[in-house]
Amino acid sequence: MTAQFPPPVPESEPRLLSHEELEAALRDIGARRYHNLHPFHRLLHDGQLSKDQVRAWA
Repeated sequence: MTAQFPPPVPESEPRLLSHEELEAALRDIGARRYHNLHPFHRLLHDGQLSKDQVRAWA
């Protein structure tokens, strides 16, 4: 589910993304990089960290 960015425009100024293109690109980035996907976040919310690890994070 990767958003397709429009090909570069060979002009001196690149064109702006449409509302729909921008939203699709941001949703794609969020789906791949949102903090809930980070291994530390998963361990924290699964209760698998030690108290010292949580203290270091806080």
